[in-house]
Amino acid sequence: MVGNRRQASRAWIIILSIAVLTILPIILNQVGVLGVDSYFQYNRIYEAEMQIRHGNFSFLNLYSFQQAGRIVNQVYSPLLTFLFGAILLGTV
Repeated sequence: MVGNRRQASRAWIIILSIAVLTILPIILNQVGVLGVDSYFQYNRIYEAEMQIRHGNFSFLNLYSFQQAGRIVNQVYSPLLTFLFGAILLGTV
């Protein structure tokens, strides 16, 4: 019983250490790290915000990306994107 608790506490220490090492560049530089997919995700949320603002709901891109990303938007959660778009609309 005691051995299992020690193993569990060691596992938590390892997990927390890895998490801290992962976010350490963000903490030290005080700048978020944007990956390749970040701009795509931001544009999806902007697209949802504009659709909510104009009352023109569609799973197709009407306000961003021009012709790109139409099928990809249906793979990601469109309803969650509309939730984030509503939050963005409330902050603007």
